[in-house]
Amino acid sequence: MLQQKFLLTLAALWFSGTAAAEPLPSPDIQIYYFHNTFRCPTCLSMEYMAEEMIRDEFEEDLDAGIIAWDPVNVQEPGHEDLVEAYDLDGPTLIMVEQEDGKVLRWKNLERIWYLADSPAQYRAYVRNELNGYLNGEPEAEDDPQQ
Repeated sequence: MLQQKFLLTLAALWFSGTAAAEPLPSPDIQIYYFHNTFRCPTCLSMEYMAEEMIRDEFEEDLDAGIIAWDPVNVQEPGHEDLVEAYDLDGPTLIMVEQEDGKVLRWKNLERIWYLADSPAQYRAYVRNELNGYLNGEPEAEDDPQQ
């Protein structure tokens, strides 16, 4: 009988603790790398370079939940809303600034395709764009030919 009471008390504590848990706040900056199921070496490299730079240079912001990295396979069910919202037609790196889960602004980092063969320039481009978003800088016109 005592063992049953202990187990019931333990179960009640367990369930009350999980039910009262606060939802995690959404990050200020969400970075999506959208891709298809089949990926060429360039697509894999672009994802790797972006993720590596973000994890290396923005580790504190990632750990604090200020930014989040999210690779998304757009061919898996459940991502149709993202494909439509960001007008996706292939592998894409999108940076989204949000507040309380509401999108304030977003940007397609199109230049990754032009910089895919230049890792240092690719990293610098993604770093500069992310720093701009973190610092609340207004968007500059993005000329994909630069």
